[in-house]
Amino acid sequence: MKFFTNLINNSFNKKVYDYIKSRDKLYKIKITSSPNNAEIIMNGEEKYFGAYKKGDIINYKVSLENYNTKEGSITVDDRDILENIVLETT
Repeated sequence: MKFFTNLINNSFNKKVYDYIKSRDKLYKIKITSSPNNAEIIMNGEEKYFGAYKKGDIINYKVSLENYNTKEGSITVDDRDILENIVLETT
């Protein structure tokens, strides 16, 4: 029980607590790219994976030198989403 008390009282663990509290309401969104070394930006952060609530909108940008950049958005529904973005050469 001490673990949960520390979890609730420690602001460092607030994100973990929030996740545990609402984990059945979060959906995994993952973006992959081809070629696989492209830079992936999700909502202004360089990352390719996140957990979001239904209705959230994730704006993404996938880019790599000598390839056309692709931008778009994903609206989270009630399921996990795996989005594969294929870049075309310039």
